[in-house]
Amino acid sequence: MAERNHKPRARVGKSETRKSNRDFPYTRHLKVHPGQYYQSFDPVRVHRLKQPRPPVPWVHVKGYWLAEAGFGVGTPLEVEVSEGRLVISAASDPSSA
Repeated sequence: MAERNHKPRARVGKSETRKSNRDFPYTRHLKVHPGQYYQSFDPVRVHRLKQPRPPVPWVHVKGYWLAEAGFGVGTPLEVEVSEGRLVISAASDPSSA
């Protein structure tokens, strides 16, 4: 039995582990999620639509690995878009974001 004021050691889940000093390049696996654009409610417009709008695809990108790759908080980004491929880079011109 644990002592009265015993505090167990904090567990670190797999998603919370910080993996620093990785060799570049490496691969991160993300997923495109369904989402929605939220707009103010307009009963006339809702009546005209008759069917729900299709889901909006979105990707959530977050983690310490971004800073390790040179994407610190506030870094302006450029996204190069092509069929089946997104390339995210730090903006070469800081005023472009």
